[in-house]
Amino acid sequence: MKKYHVYIILPLIISLIIYTFFRSENIIINQIIYDFYPKPHHFTLNISNFLIYNLPQGLWVFSATLISKNLYIKKFNLAFLPLIFSFYIETIQYFHLTNGTFDSWDLITAVISFIMAYFFVSCPYKKEQLFYTFNFRTILFSFSYLIVFLSVYNTNHYFLNN
Repeated sequence: MKKYHVYIILPLIISLIIYTFFRSENIIINQIIYDFYPKPHHFTLNISNFLIYNLPQGLWVFSATLISKNLYIKKFNLAFLPLIFSFYIETIQYFHLTNGTFDSWDLITAVISFIMAYFFVSCPYKKEQLFYTFNFRTILFSFSYLIVFLSVYNTNHYFLNN
């Protein structure tokens, strides 16, 4: 079980590091961090754009899929939710209904990450209904979707100050 949790938490930590040190200061998570700590140095290393802009979504899909395996709302298998959510985000970006830029590589990364998590990592959890019991797994599930909100580009720079 601990190994499974490492598969979930480590990709989320890697994503946080990428967002904190390599992405825009206008991302909500960075604004929160800056309220408590001095601005960290943003690195300008010659790193592939794929690693900075596409990999975090893939890591999130991988982790969220693992969290969601054998988790249901009624008969709907929530393991598919991260992939559906990724396609939804990219669709609304494509039609300019939200901040962000549509990127087909995000979709490709999401599909590959979903396949890896769903088909190649076995789930130690038994089937259960979401929020039927309050436990570590439901906390991880909620936290994984909170992370998506925190990674949103915020054009309102006074988000936390008002």
